[in-house]
Amino acid sequence: MKYVSTSLLAFLLGATLASADLVTGDIAFTAFNADGDDDFAFVTFVDIAPNKSIYFTDNESDGAGGFVDVNEGTLLWQSGLSIIAAGTVVTFTDVDSSGNANFGASVGTLSMPDATLNLSGSGDNLLAFLGTDEATPTVFLTGLETAAGAAGDLTGTGLVAGNNFLAFTGSEDGGVYAGSRNNQVSLDAYGSIINTAGNWTTTTGDAEALLPFNTTSFTVVPEPSTFALFGLALAGMGLVRRKR
Repeated sequence: MKYVSTSLLAFLLGATLASADLVTGDIAFTAFNADGDDDFAFVTFVDIAPNKSIYFTDNESDGAGGFVDVNEGTLLWQSGLSIIAAGTVVTFTDVDSSGNANFGASVGTLSMPDATLNLSGSGDNLLAFLGTDEATPTVFLTGLETAAGAAGDLTGTGLVAGNNFLAFTGSEDGGVYAGSRNNQVSLDAYGSIINTAGNWTTTTGDAEALLPFNTTSFTVVPEPSTFALFGLALAGMGLVRRKR
């Protein structure tokens, strides 16, 4: 009989999970700044495989799986050559023009295949999606809006406010997630917490003051049962030693 090491199994499992396509709710925005040259950040709750592409746009959803129009801006982010670990925060800097000196992302590469993206605190939105191109979404991953209804009709997107979509009702110029990053038993448990506006610090003033964004990774705590099993294992080891 051939045996496969647990480390090899873990490696193979990790590679398989990372190669899987992203689905709705796999990422969440953790910060945005609609002033200055515009900035935002997201956290991933799953490993992102190399060479994955995600689009970001301030076009509004039309309620039928597409956009009301495509005359607003779109960014194309490519994850790069390495797996991006679950819990990682990725930041995007000075994204309103590809000509900005600091235009780019903290991980991977960023380009602007469509018109200039220009976030506004007076009723705007930011949607993250997978697609065959910048005008043809196939999976909406997450989104936010700075005023009620600013993202358009979310029917057909799979996005739900308070779950995988962040809805502000005011006219926020920017905001940052202010909750814990290390107190949940699973990473996806942070999704509804992050997408609750009450867990954010926001401003209707100069959102440039929110920079730089917090890039601390999100982590999990072991479930109580894990501690119990660990304790039993230690107790078992003690019994074995005593029998010796």
